[in-house]
Amino acid sequence: QIKHPQGLGEPLSRPGLVDATTGILSGSLDVIRSMRGDAVAVAETSANVDEVFNTTKGQIAAAKSVLMPTGIYPQNWSKQN
Repeated sequence: QIKHPQGLGEPLSRPGLVDATTGILSGSLDVIRSMRGDAVAVAETSANVDEVFNTTKGQIAAAKSVLMPTGIYPQNWSKQN
């Protein structure tokens, strides 16, 4: 499980990663969760979790299926918090 504060439909970039479960491998499918714990999407990771925490930039996951309906968070969610 990966916690991700960015908006729907965006790939997860390293600066957007807040927390991740140990043992995640590149190419695995994992649930992307918002900071408040809502399941946002299922995404394929593009790096092992160990590699992710040793970098500061770049895409680390791509959404394969969005689980959360639109309108749950305002479009400018990141600007409000």
